[in-house]
Amino acid sequence: MASNPGIPILLTRAADQSTAYAADLRAACGEGLRIEVAPLLEIVPVAGAPDLNDVHQLLFTSVNGVAEYAARTARRDIPCLCVGGKTAETARAAGLRAEAAEGTADDLLQLALQHPPPEGQHFLYLRGRHRASALAEWLTALGHATQDQIVYDQRQRPLAPGARALFDGTPLLVPLFSPRTARLFAEQAAQLDLSGAIAICLSNNVAAPLAGLAFRAVRIVDEPAAGAVTREIAGFL
Repeated sequence: MASNPGIPILLTRAADQSTAYAADLRAACGEGLRIEVAPLLEIVPVAGAPDLNDVHQLLFTSVNGVAEYAARTARRDIPCLCVGGKTAETARAAGLRAEAAEGTADDLLQLALQHPPPEGQHFLYLRGRHRASALAEWLTALGHATQDQIVYDQRQRPLAPGARALFDGTPLLVPLFSPRTARLFAEQAAQLDLSGAIAICLSNNVAAPLAGLAFRAVRIVDEPAAGAVTREIAGFL
């Protein structure tokens, strides 16, 4: 359990993901954690049922894509490849047969290359409007038929006043899980006192938009997984 649970932890992912991760943090580090949920993104469905004709495998790089698929069709017979363990767990909970890559889009690409579609079939990548990688284009360029469909949008939200008040020069942990969330944070950081804040980033790509910001420290975890972020947070508590 945490010996210093009073350090605030600011969660800026979309509301459902932040709430779920807050529960994971409390399970790992204790119920007394001081967690502030202030989403910088709002997940909004984009209308349109997926065309599942001749789909060999579904591709998912987020739990949001899985949720949108599960909400739009009863089909559970098409297997899927997922960017990491959490996305695969969500897919299995929805009734899909899922295999997980190691946590990055490149890892998912390598996994997909091990499951090439046969003649007349294709991969279907269900994604958000804003993306961190060109997965469908990569696979197509390598000779594997791939279609993608936008099933949700990630709309920007301002940093809430309660979250802004946490940036007062005292210790604060800011875990960041995606390059876009990091960019949105960086765009709003000019008026914040970052001198006590420590950013904990899922990858180098997530950390890149923070270059030039006066954080007390920017940490990059040793593997692109939420569990690694949790372990890093635990080290400060």
